[in-house]
Amino acid sequence: MNYDNDSKFLTLTFRDNITDIEVANNLFNKFIKRLKYYLKEKFQKSILKYIATWEIQEKRKETTGLGVIHYHIILFSFPYINANKLETIWNHGFIKINKLKSSVTPERVGLYISKYFTKNLSEKATKKKAVFTSRNLEKPFLHVSYHQDISIAEKVIECEDIAFTSQYVTRQFVNEEWIEDVVNYYVIENKDTKKVEHSRKEDLSKTTPYL
Repeated sequence: MNYDNDSKFLTLTFRDNITDIEVANNLFNKFIKRLKYYLKEKFQKSILKYIATWEIQEKRKETTGLGVIHYHIILFSFPYINANKLETIWNHGFIKINKLKSSVTPERVGLYISKYFTKNLSEKATKKKAVFTSRNLEKPFLHVSYHQDISIAEKVIECEDIAFTSQYVTRQFVNEEWIEDVVNYYVIENKDTKKVEHSRKEDLSKTTPYL
């Protein structure tokens, strides 16, 4: 739908230990504006088609103990721009850009990048905006449903093709206790539509509050 041979995968990192998602998102949005300006000046086109998400750098968290943010972006129909130039436009740290794997067929690109867009789901569920898309991005039909009863969710997904699955834990303060809420996340495909199914199961086990 959006993927073509000029689609690229871009990673943006911060040299500083940026852990505040509002600060990080503000810097990301400014980068998008600068990139659009550069495209207009260099290629006489300001059209930028993308989807992006933030993620916690796990290796950096292991060494510093801090949840430092970085971004993964899919750029569609994106012209060649030297990596050093892109790093200058970003201006906050290291960048990495490359074409999507040639072995990945257009039909499976969505599944290939799902692992990046579904990481840190527990953090993303309680934070500010986690996914960014350009307005011109062609969006597939999406059906979202939630099932508190895990047995109902299991019956639903038995009838469909599971393209991707993940699990994360959220924490809620209920009746003066911290409760773990286990969320199973499924991306379900069929011939007529794309679906996202969320099934939720409360563990009701006490846990420590956020620090």
